[in-house]
Amino acid sequence: MKNFQFDGKARQYFFVGLAAFLITGLTFGIALPWAVTLVQQWMANSPPSEGLGA
Repeated sequence: MKNFQFDGKARQYFFVGLAAFLITGLTFGIALPWAVTLVQQWMANSPPSEGLGA
């Protein structure tokens, strides 16, 4: 079984999470599905690193 490897940048993740949080708060939760999709799409598009991890 292969271990999950993630090579996202912390700064990028912070701003994506902040944007999702603000959009959700400003729309009183109406945009929550969009915010969740935004974060998941960012994670899916961050390619794994070769040679890192166990």
